[in-house]
Amino acid sequence: MGRPVQLGSPAAYLIPTGLFALLTTQLSDEAFLAWGWRIPFLLSSLVVVIGLVIRLRINESETFKAAKETQAAQTAPVKLLLRNNRREVFGGLFTKFVEAAVFPFYTVFLVAYAKDQGVDSGMVLNAVLIAIGAELVMIPLLGRLTDRVGRRPVYLAAAVLNLLLVVPAFKAIQTGDMAVIVLLLIAGLALGHAGTYAPQASYFPELFPSAARYSGISIVWQFGSMLASGPFTVVATALLLAGDGSFTWVAVYVAALIAVSIVALFFMPETAPGRRGGREYAHWPQAAHDTTASDETAPIDAGRH
Repeated sequence: MGRPVQLGSPAAYLIPTGLFALLTTQLSDEAFLAWGWRIPFLLSSLVVVIGLVIRLRINESETFKAAKETQAAQTAPVKLLLRNNRREVFGGLFTKFVEAAVFPFYTVFLVAYAKDQGVDSGMVLNAVLIAIGAELVMIPLLGRLTDRVGRRPVYLAAAVLNLLLVVPAFKAIQTGDMAVIVLLLIAGLALGHAGTYAPQASYFPELFPSAARYSGISIVWQFGSMLASGPFTVVATALLLAGDGSFTWVAVYVAALIAVSIVALFFMPETAPGRRGGREYAHWPQAAHDTTASDETAPIDAGRH
């Protein structure tokens, strides 16, 4: 099925950015600086309240409920993961790199690069908004595709596409042509980024047993984002300055992060039940006493089929 939960991140970029663009065009500079800039922040408090209400009303999954009822939850889930699921933990973490790196590359760094090249950064920002609008359409479609053909093929194809687009992205900005930039960003965001982002809502949870799933997803998501996305704009800007405005070292940096994910994906298992004869990849323990024994073998055995 589709992955509507993954729409949150691109929508979270699109809505406030579009709102700021609207305010800056409708208000004078004095009015915007005096009070207009506060409007998005005030509206964000409403979003927080809505999100909190929704979260409090969402029930836990049946798998997690069953694990709690049978007392299968572990007191040291990270220890369990590092003992039995090292491939999934570190492989998932490295797999996260491509998605975590290319989003700030397309949406933040290229806008700044345009300004450095004397290209209208506002035009590039508008192109980004158009591409993210296209991404909102593609994420559910690509999520559904992963159910049919598998998580890894879609993820890997999108990662390779992102790698191929690194240098053309800089070239597109240099043209200053709106149509060229929009097409490049649609390819990068609506196909490249969406193709790595859409599978994650299913792929990462499916890697881990329910007794340690929260910890597994947290390690993969948070550490992967921290390492690849956290310092990205700072490092990329420093490399651009070190290269006297040449994009070569930035391209190498982005390509290296993507390449790490591509290599990791070759060692990762396929988890889509539809591609595994309806079987889950990770074993869902039914009782606390058999959790350790089951988890030691299930991922290894499942990976052989």
